[in-house]
Amino acid sequence: MSSTRLSPQETGLTVSSLLVALDGSVFAERAVAPAGRLAAGLGVPLHLWSAAATPAEADSRRARIRSLAEAIGAWWDVVVTDRPVEAMMATGDTTGHRLVCLATHGRDRSAALAHSVSAAVLAASEDPVILVGPAVPATAPPRRKLDVCVDGGPESDRIMAAAVPWARALHLDVTVLTVAEPVPESVLHPGSYPRLHGPHGDADAYVAGVAAAWNGDVPVSGRAIYDPVDVDGALVGALVADPPDLVVMGTRAPHGLRRLILGSSAAAVAHGSPAPVLVIPL
Repeated sequence: MSSTRLSPQETGLTVSSLLVALDGSVFAERAVAPAGRLAAGLGVPLHLWSAAATPAEADSRRARIRSLAEAIGAWWDVVVTDRPVEAMMATGDTTGHRLVCLATHGRDRSAALAHSVSAAVLAASEDPVILVGPAVPATAPPRRKLDVCVDGGPESDRIMAAAVPWARALHLDVTVLTVAEPVPESVLHPGSYPRLHGPHGDADAYVAGVAAAWNGDVPVSGRAIYDPVDVDGALVGALVADPPDLVVMGTRAPHGLRRLILGSSAAAVAHGSPAPVLVIPL
């Protein structure tokens, strides 16, 4: 299959391959099949990568990773390092950028902050990262749909600008999702909704406007979800009820601890999502 790359003007990077990070666990291997489906859809190679703390540990992993790679026609590599996140983010190739894809255990902010490598990768990465949670099946029928999660903030256009080219490359329709607190319209300021989360205007009109602005050769529609408290849970509920092939959402914060904490919200959504989640740093 010929390579279909997403240009820097479309996504901020050139996707030349997908790199699946493996840590020797069966759980981490859950990312291999979904990443393989995405790589096949994009027409790019799949690379299985693992970091071991010692040469002996690396030797013990090589047979398993070689077996996984040979079964699906993927490239593979095992490196020895005591700084796996930094080594992973430094991995690249001469023709473009390897997009990192990894399984995540993240359930909530505290769990992801304390234990999840995925949150650490989000903290370190300047580029999008694909998270695969435990609800993503090894095999799944194509849904022909990509869901984009936005919140009415100024970064929503940047998320859409990344999501639409992915949908175009994968031949998917786009559904825009936003979660809004169900509050009455302001009496003092008609047309305004004093929400703690979600657009401050009419939420249904907001997603309809976003969909109309981006609708074109890629069909785009929108839907508002109303929940008084749980934004992550409401998004997961919508994704489970009507599963997409891919979810796109952003994490807003600069590098370091703040992104690690806020990025764990993406890990929380990924934990319950039935599809891989492409996280866009904002």
